[in-house]
Amino acid sequence: MQKMAKFQMEELRIFGGFLIPSISDKVKAQIKKIKQKYKGKKMPAKIKKKKFKVSLAILGGGDVIFPIITAGVFMRAYGLIPALFVTGGALVGLTFLFLITKKGKAYPAMPYITTGIFLGMLIGKLFVF
Repeated sequence: MQKMAKFQMEELRIFGGFLIPSISDKVKAQIKKIKQKYKGKKMPAKIKKKKFKVSLAILGGGDVIFPIITAGVFMRAYGLIPALFVTGGALVGLTFLFLITKKGKAYPAMPYITTGIFLGMLIGKLFVF
């Protein structure tokens, strides 16, 4: 999956998902310092072209579409409230993944999203249906 995403981004120049950029506090401070230094002045080309390291979190198209389809099926079968529980469960699963990740390491999102969806279904079943 990672090779496919890399191929899409580098060769095809498209990507069927989301790229979520993140920079460290150190880089944020450097950018803020540069902006303050050249506030109201023309910034030299050398400074404009300066590159900063940006980390990326990548969510593929399937990671996005699967919860949408599942919520749609639940909405059609049971109504809006159970569908919202499914969507909320997917969001909780993804949030949990973002909280436990380590920098520079790739994690599959689907197991966490699917677990969140099942927990959302269970909670919906206990409280709503």
